[in-house]
Amino acid sequence: MKWLSDIFGSKKTVQSCLEAADQAADVADYALAEKLYLQALEMAEEKKEHAQVAVCSFKLGQICQAQGKNAVAETHLRRAYQVHEDFEEAEDAAICLIALGKLYREQHRLAEAEQLFHYVLRIYQQEHGDDCQQMVEPSMLLADCCLKQGGFVESENLLRRVLSIQEKQYGAQSLEVAGPLLHLAQCLSRQDRLTEAEEHFLRAFDIYTAASAEKGRETALSLCACCHEYGRVCLKLSKPEQAQKLFRQAAVLAEEFPGYLQEADLVEELEAFSQKG
Repeated sequence: MKWLSDIFGSKKTVQSCLEAADQAADVADYALAEKLYLQALEMAEEKKEHAQVAVCSFKLGQICQAQGKNAVAETHLRRAYQVHEDFEEAEDAAICLIALGKLYREQHRLAEAEQLFHYVLRIYQQEHGDDCQQMVEPSMLLADCCLKQGGFVESENLLRRVLSIQEKQYGAQSLEVAGPLLHLAQCLSRQDRLTEAEEHFLRAFDIYTAASAEKGRETALSLCACCHEYGRVCLKLSKPEQAQKLFRQAAVLAEEFPGYLQEADLVEELEAFSQKG
C-alpha cells in the first residue's frame, strides 16, 4: 500500500504508525488498523512516552470493540484510563471512562456502566460545575442505563437537566434539544404519564421534521423512532387517526434504510398500520 510507505517515509515512528492506523480505521480495515496501533503502542512503551501509550491504548480499545473483541477492548480502555489517572489528567480519564461505560452498556452490563457514568459526572462537576456542556453525554448515557433498569425518577431528573443545559446553550428549537426531549418523552411514556409524554414527543417531532431534510441518516432515524413511539402514545390516548398517520410516516422513513425495520423491531406494527385506511 503506497499510502503506508508515504506515511512511514524512511522509518516508522509512533506518530507515523498512528496516522497510518487512523487511515486504515477510516476505511474500515480494522485488522490492519489494530496491527498498526499495536506497533505504535510497542514503540511508545519502549520510549516510555505515557501520553502516546494512553492514545494508542484508547484507539486499540475502540478498534477492538468495532471488531467485537470486547474483552480485549476492555483491557486497552482500562489501561488508557489508568495512564491518565496516574498522571492526574482528569478530563482525559473521563473520556476513557465514557468509552468503557459504552462498552459495558453494549454488553448489557448496566450496573457497571452506571457506576462509571456517575464517576464521570463527578469529575466534570468538579472541573466545570453542574451545568457545563461536558455533562450532556454522560448524563444521557446514565439516563439510558437507569431507564433500562427501571430507575425512572433518576432518568427523568438527568434528562431534564440535560434539556435545560441544551436549551440555554442552543435555544429551545435547536436539534441539540430534540434528543433529550425524545428520551424524556420515552421515560414519561414508560411511567404511563401519557399527556406529558405526548407534549415532549410533539416538540421533538417538530424539531426533527424541520431538520430532517438536511441532516441525514441520524436525524431521519431519530424522527422515525419519534413517530413510532409518539404513535403508540396516541393509541393509548384514543387518537387512532393521529397514530396511524405517525406509523405511516415511520414506515416511509424506515424504508430508506435497509434493515432498520427489522433492527428496530418495527416490522409488524408499522406494516399493519401503514396498510390501514
